[in-house]
Amino acid sequence: IAEEMAPCAPEAEAVVMTAASTSAPAMDPGMFSAGAVNSGGHHVTFSCGGRHDIPTGGAPKKVLAAMDRLPAEYHYMVMAAVQEAVYLKITMKNSLAYPILKGPLRVFRDNAYCGESEIETIVPGEDLEAFMGIDDRFKVKRELVNRITGKKGITGRDIGIEYTYKI
Repeated sequence: IAEEMAPCAPEAEAVVMTAASTSAPAMDPGMFSAGAVNSGGHHVTFSCGGRHDIPTGGAPKKVLAAMDRLPAEYHYMVMAAVQEAVYLKITMKNSLAYPILKGPLRVFRDNAYCGESEIETIVPGEDLEAFMGIDDRFKVKRELVNRITGKKGITGRDIGIEYTYKI
């Protein structure tokens, strides 16, 4: 059973990085070359800023195609019966004029890295929901408060156990 807590900082922003490198860099916008996104009709063109070397040998090379700030809601979920942890989930709408491409989604909040999730392509106007993993800033403790054993059913042959936990 999952319990969802109220959204935290509903006016917060998530920084969405499209086709970025595989590492999770500190959020310093000055470290990225500015690219351009041109959309019109049924096509979108991503132009990566700066010069990029493509290594020989067929090794993949990823470069930043776009980095945008989108309003996001941060939700915290607790599933104490599964694990004593708090999970971070974000929800946002793609308010951009172009799609957010399929691949890794890296989220930053207040210049701090929150986590990464894999997403499918999100078209303009579509909602996005992504789970960012465990938020280590919170601790959850599950404590057994009461255990009741009793007979159940018409014949009373079945035994039922009811547990009450404090989270």
